[in-house]
Amino acid sequence: MPSTDDADLRDQILHFLLTLPSTIREDVVILVLLYATGENRLVEAEAVDRLAKFLGEAPGPRLVGALLRTIMATDYVLARDPRGSQDHAFLSGLAKQTPSPLAALAEQLLLGLPLRERHHRAAWAKWSHLRAAVLTLQAVRNLEAEGLGSAFERAMVKPDASKLLDERSRS
Repeated sequence: MPSTDDADLRDQILHFLLTLPSTIREDVVILVLLYATGENRLVEAEAVDRLAKFLGEAPGPRLVGALLRTIMATDYVLARDPRGSQDHAFLSGLAKQTPSPLAALAEQLLLGLPLRERHHRAAWAKWSHLRAAVLTLQAVRNLEAEGLGSAFERAMVKPDASKLLDERSRS
C-alpha cells in the first residue's frame, strides 16, 4: 500500500478503488466518479483514468476540493445498503418470468448477490479504517495548510493510473 504521507492522499484513494474485488469495483468506481465529478463513464477503465486525471490535474486549493469530493463520494457509495433491495426485487421478478435468456441472466445475478454483499461490506470496513487512519479531515487540512509549499509541490506529481492498473491486473 502507498505511504501515508499527505502527498499520497490521491494515490491512497486510487489504490483503494483499484484493489476492490472485481465483483464490486466497476460499480463503485463509476459511481464515485459520477458523484465526485458529475461525469458518467460506463466503462471502468475510462472511469479510473478520468478519476486519476481529476485528482491529478487539480492544482493548489482545487486539489483539496477534488480530494474532499472524491472522499465524500466514496463514503456515500460504500455506506449505501449493499443489498440493493430494488435490484433484488427487479431481478427476482425477471427470474420468475417464463424461461428466457433474460430470466436466466437475472437468476445468475441473483445468485451472485450474496458474494457482492460480502465484498461490499468488507470494502466499507476497509475504507472506514483508511478514513480513520489516513484519509482524515486533518490530513486534508494539513495539505491545505501547507498551501503552495512542499506538500502541494509533491502532490502535483500526477498519479499514474496506468501503473496502478498494471498493479491491479497482476493481483
